[in-house]
Amino acid sequence: MWRYHAAGVFIGLLTSILVLGCYESGVFERIAVYLHGLYAGIPILKLPGSAVLCPPLQYGAVIAVAFGVSGLSTDNIKPLFKCLFILLVVSVVAASSIVLAMYGVLFEPVSVCLGTLMAGITGLFLSRTESGYRKRLLLQVAGRRVSRKVKSSLVRRPFGASVRGESREVTVMVFRITNGTELLGEMRARDAIALCNFVLGEVVEFVISRGGYLDEWEPDALRFYFGLPLEDDVHAQSACHCAFDLKTHMEKVRQECAQSRLGDFEHGISLVSGDMATGLYGGGTFTRFSAYGEEIDIAEEICALGTDFGPSVFVAGNSLGALQEEMQLRPVAFVNGDDGRKPIEIHELVNVIKESDDGNAMHRDAFHKGFISFHKGDFVSSLEHFGNAAPASGIDRVLEYYRNLAEEKIERGND
Repeated sequence: MWRYHAAGVFIGLLTSILVLGCYESGVFERIAVYLHGLYAGIPILKLPGSAVLCPPLQYGAVIAVAFGVSGLSTDNIKPLFKCLFILLVVSVVAASSIVLAMYGVLFEPVSVCLGTLMAGITGLFLSRTESGYRKRLLLQVAGRRVSRKVKSSLVRRPFGASVRGESREVTVMVFRITNGTELLGEMRARDAIALCNFVLGEVVEFVISRGGYLDEWEPDALRFYFGLPLEDDVHAQSACHCAFDLKTHMEKVRQECAQSRLGDFEHGISLVSGDMATGLYGGGTFTRFSAYGEEIDIAEEICALGTDFGPSVFVAGNSLGALQEEMQLRPVAFVNGDDGRKPIEIHELVNVIKESDDGNAMHRDAFHKGFISFHKGDFVSSLEHFGNAAPASGIDRVLEYYRNLAEEKIERGND
């Protein structure tokens, strides 16, 4: 944003120098003499005997108007409002000349109006350039969807090709309150709405501060993008680090809600990377910069796993292979692909550090063996492996889910 503020300052400075240079050279002297003779013929106006201007007043008016109009004309996003503001300033300056004459002060308004028009027209011209177009578009479609840091980076970078539409690999993050329906049934509507708004507000503030782009806010869910609108070669890694820290943050939020008696909530977080069609979607005031692809549906589907698996981070998509080399992931489910394609493997993000000494490496290995046996239909072997997969501390809801499911399969004779 600083480039546009600097442009406004430069336009104001240049306008002030040109207008005041003309003022000092006597260009507006004849106008002052004419106004003095005109005002002298009006009984209500009290002017001194000679046409003497007040230099500090003239200088101050020219400088103030030049910088004010240039700053607004380069910063505001509505051209119509800019034009109306320029006309308003011209009208006020002209009226001020008459009002000041009533108090015996001769004020020459033409130089100030000229400065207004010069600064305003130059600012309007700047806003019509490609750089100005990008800025207006950014402020319209991004607004508060990104952090100030990302917004400033967007203003400095050209992203016209992305705006018009392109295929780009991005990561979509979905956060959903998985027990929203139960909350509406157990709580008063106003209390349930207050809880959802508070929780989702905390998520928005956290994710945006970590570089996420807020795409959609539903009553019980949020959708963000990483790698959009700014391109990011490590968008998947950035999303994983954000989601992992968000999981910890939401535990604190959950405790805060319990202490303040707002209510208890369950949630799920999903991350899916893939090539999506990015660009401007919608029209008019409903236009926004967004992405479209099957990854969105997958992210929303696997986010619901939080109902059975608890508040975990679920990962899938093109970047899964690269993430497995850098972070600790474990397979937890499969979802059916579109058009009869092979099922999509879903992993849980265990830790963003590949080698962390948490004492559960053997337990994770046992769970992985049990997971493979389960999906091969060998429920007895899977149950044996699951028996060795219990963590050293805490409860593993994913493990409990599959262990109970394996026991049900065996009882039904499906082993």
